[in-house]
Amino acid sequence: MRIKAKRLIARIGAALRSNRGKDVLLYLLFVAVAFVFWIFLALDTERQRDFDVPFELTDVPDSVTLISPPADQLFVSVKGKDSQLLRFMLGNPAPVKFKWDEYSADNLTLVTHNRLDTRLRDYFGPNLQIVSFRPDSISTAYTTQPGVRVKLNVQADIRPNIQYILSGAVRANVD
Repeated sequence: MRIKAKRLIARIGAALRSNRGKDVLLYLLFVAVAFVFWIFLALDTERQRDFDVPFELTDVPDSVTLISPPADQLFVSVKGKDSQLLRFMLGNPAPVKFKWDEYSADNLTLVTHNRLDTRLRDYFGPNLQIVSFRPDSISTAYTTQPGVRVKLNVQADIRPNIQYILSGAVRANVD
């Protein structure tokens, strides 16, 4: 097996050292250079892309109970060149973080449209244009009182739609 592999490698090396082999290598080199230039031209077109950017409230005190949790993600539509959008298309985007102290007052945390817009412009950079984003503002009610568990009794008449069946007993799974 080794002898056959050595013979094959020797034949390939001899073929590449011949005039015809050098011509093939030169041709492949120019194909690779043309491919690189094509990539640069393809990434130079301007496009509009949608991104799901994670949203995170930081430094939330332990004594605070969120009544309505904030949105997990911001849905942002961005316009720019593909070469600039490439870093957001590859990998997991870092979350946009907002500090609790800066946005909370009177049992309400409010991040306004202007603050979101400013933070997203910083996040994406000056070369990209933000076309739109949702939600346009984020408000979260909270309380500093301890939470109380309440028993939940569900009184419902549950019937499956046509072509569906119920599998097992219906249970309420609510915290």
